[in-house]
Amino acid sequence: MMGIDWKLAANLAIRGKFLTMARIARGKLDALSIEDPAAMQRANEACFGFSKPLHWKFFRWVMRTHPCPRILNLGVYQGRDIAYMAYAKLAALASETPTAAEAEWTITGVDIFDGDPAGCPSTDGTAATTSVSEPASPGQRFEGVPRPTLALAEESLRNAGIEEGRVRLIKESDVNFLRTCGRQFDFIYVDTSHYFTETVAVLELARECLAPGGMIAGDDYFDLGPWGVEAAVKKCFSRHKVFGGYIWHASREDFV
Repeated sequence: MMGIDWKLAANLAIRGKFLTMARIARGKLDALSIEDPAAMQRANEACFGFSKPLHWKFFRWVMRTHPCPRILNLGVYQGRDIAYMAYAKLAALASETPTAAEAEWTITGVDIFDGDPAGCPSTDGTAATTSVSEPASPGQRFEGVPRPTLALAEESLRNAGIEEGRVRLIKESDVNFLRTCGRQFDFIYVDTSHYFTETVAVLELARECLAPGGMIAGDDYFDLGPWGVEAAVKKCFSRHKVFGGYIWHASREDFV
């Protein structure tokens, strides 16, 4: 039986990390030239979060180039991505005469909002679950920052000035929502669990909820430690693209 070349394995692991870091750095540099920085700053001040200029630039590109009146955001936290999407949609519609469908655009945001009291019911009356999210223990991912709650996300989006009725937030796990919503969306953005198995499960369910010609995308395109977003995306799609080295995207027709 052939032995393992541990030195080679270590070198490959280090190389992989450097390649990932370089890819992310390129994406951040690419995002330095942004449209309407004042609007982005308003969203950032209203909605605490981890999304950066790269995400702002990505959503502006999506809303400008892809018809998507029905938007689904899996993984809301305090609503920054939703604010980015809403501002991007308004900017895109202001530049052209919208279709009737585009004029009625809506964003559905789904999150377990695990900062709410344990056992707090979901918005559909059932118990909320953490089935595919990262462990909710303080310090794992949100050390030193507020845990997400439904009320806090709603307040943040109000402070961002999002028109009432455009956004609906739902307290539910991503997989439970996708299994039961019975709806289709033109754009689905995935930012929940980053583990390989859970990400694959979400993507497979999202396929049936993505309208023909629709786009699906997600954050944190890399595999480090326990995370496996890149591997999950490669398993689920015959082809995909990566925006700024960090945000993956594909069409419904790209599913394997």
